[in-house]
Amino acid sequence: MTEPSKERTVVKGRSLVCYWAVRELGMSMTAVAEALKVGVSTVSNAVKKGETIAKGEGLLLGDVLNVKI
Repeated sequence: MTEPSKERTVVKGRSLVCYWAVRELGMSMTAVAEALKVGVSTVSNAVKKGETIAKGEGLLLGDVLNVKI
């Protein structure tokens, strides 16, 4: 989903995707912003929010994808 949304589950999912893409997979914020059709500042904020969510809920990218990273 690349459309703007304020629905809680969509925002949470987008935040986690941004966090994992930038911090775990090493993608640039610009590349993530272009892929999601949002601004770089939106991705920056989402990375911070995603980190909080992932750490707070104990979510790891490898576990979510069921692969070893």
